[in-house]
Amino acid sequence: MTSSRSLLNTAGFTLVEITIVVAIAAAVTLALTKFQSDIFSLNRVFFNSFSGGDQAQKLLRPMTAEIRSASPSSNGAYPIESFGANDFAFFSDINNDGKKEWLRYYVSGTTMYKEVIVPTGSPLTYEQSNKQTSTFMTGVRNIESDVPTFHYYDATYSGGVSGEVASGTGDIEDIRLVRVTVVVDADPLKPPAAMEISTQVLIRNLKQQ
Repeated sequence: MTSSRSLLNTAGFTLVEITIVVAIAAAVTLALTKFQSDIFSLNRVFFNSFSGGDQAQKLLRPMTAEIRSASPSSNGAYPIESFGANDFAFFSDINNDGKKEWLRYYVSGTTMYKEVIVPTGSPLTYEQSNKQTSTFMTGVRNIESDVPTFHYYDATYSGGVSGEVASGTGDIEDIRLVRVTVVVDADPLKPPAAMEISTQVLIRNLKQQ
């Protein structure tokens, strides 16, 4: 009677050889699976990074348009009301109805908020009781990263930091250009890393003053 060992030898493979082939195949499969998983993970990180940055840029567009068209209020007040490292208030006609809304963007914690007051009455006034506050952007890491959200520049565009215009006087009338910077990171404990997005806005109605 032919033994099982003889049959294996006749087929060209020993039990040891078959075991080795199975082990190699399993190792290759495991490596390919891990490689595929890593690729998916990298794609997810890249997509999240791209998506977060793209979303932040889209949100900044209407803000920069409002800042660019800042102009005297409906009761004659100066176009800019107040300015700080993470706080900026100004007047702009955001709905093209001929009335200048009061607008304020500010960062508190990891959220950027937008406040709006529509002027009412005759003569037009800006009542705090009419103020509407909405969440403008989340995952903002400016404060914890010590990166000012707003920088202000004078007519020479030479730069300034932490709410002071470039001349260093701190006079609101010196401001001509605003640089907006946001550090965005939805979850600092997970990739992708924080992304910094910056844009500069020349205030159209002040550039000749």
